[in-house]
Amino acid sequence: MFNFKVIVKIMGLLLVAEATAMIVALLVAIGYGGPGINSFLYSIGITVISGGILFLFGRKSSNNIAKRDGYIIVTLTGIVFSLFGSLP
Repeated sequence: MFNFKVIVKIMGLLLVAEATAMIVALLVAIGYGGPGINSFLYSIGITVISGGILFLFGRKSSNNIAKRDGYIIVTLTGIVFSLFGSLP
């Protein structure tokens, strides 16, 4: 079956990586003085907290990823990145 702890751990790391990528959009909003600065800050905060919680749930897992786990990670990454990327 699936190794859920590894999947959760990697999804947490990927969410934190997405939050760091959102910082670029925040810097652009700050540079142009746009009205969406607070929404970017909230989105980054929500994404970092969610990723941190997921990482903590899976932190004691092994680093062995089966082929089936990889397929699930890729599928969930597309879905989760779309959801968290649409927050701002």
